[in-house]
Amino acid sequence: MKFAEEINFPPGIYINPDRENGVWKKKISKRSILALLLASYNKKNNCNFAH
Repeated sequence: MKFAEEINFPPGIYINPDRENGVWKKKISKRSILALLLASYNKKNNCNFAH
């Protein structure tokens, strides 16, 4: 996916789990978050609604 290639987070980049107003309360790589988002997007867009 072109979007993922353009973002291309380098390995070792993590969100800050200690941030007071952060949503994620655990150390997770930005690559992992991007992969989850893209998988969710692909799942939604590959649905076949025809009966």
